[in-house]
Amino acid sequence: MASEHLEAERQRLRDAISTLHAAGAVAPQNVWISPYEKKGHQYYKLSSKNPKIKNQHLSRLALRDWQGRIQRRNRIRELETQLGLVESLIERQNEVTYRWE
Repeated sequence: MASEHLEAERQRLRDAISTLHAAGAVAPQNVWISPYEKKGHQYYKLSSKNPKIKNQHLSRLALRDWQGRIQRRNRIRELETQLGLVESLIERQNEVTYRWE
């Protein structure tokens, strides 16, 4: 049987991931914002390995939106990594429990 603390942590991580998905759109993988300068002004474009989004120029409003999307994507990736670690600990605990029974 897994520790109730690990189960609680797994649920907390799942809830945090769900909350981030509900907070707004999430950027796809391999998408980033690239700054560039033209005639002394700073501009931004959305760059991607995906041909559908390749080099889309961003307005100020779109820049903020995409920055939020990328931040949510990166945070979700971190939480999913932590969730994987917690689930592997739960699995190891269950294996040890079965060996002793």
